[in-house]
Amino acid sequence: MKKICFFLTLPNAMGYTSLRGLPLNEKGLKKFFEPYYDVSLNYDDRGTADYLIIPDPFVPFVNDTSAVEIKVPSKLFITKDFEKIKEIIDSHVNGK
Repeated sequence: MKKICFFLTLPNAMGYTSLRGLPLNEKGLKKFFEPYYDVSLNYDDRGTADYLIIPDPFVPFVNDTSAVEIKVPSKLFITKDFEKIKEIIDSHVNGK
């Protein structure tokens, strides 16, 4: 099973930048994706992930892993459109 790591929080010089201040449903997000992927919401797990799921737009960062970046419109996280997020991820993972 492929491992995906959602980047909802990133460290920066002043602390952390996060989408978490927005009305997100992290537990629902994880529960939705667990039947399909090994899921992490923890930035520190990025080194073991196959794919990094990054809201777009989000703050710039340096990918210090070999994981593939998949950018997903931030609006989909805010509106909790997990089906559309899954479509985007699946299309990258399945090479479509």
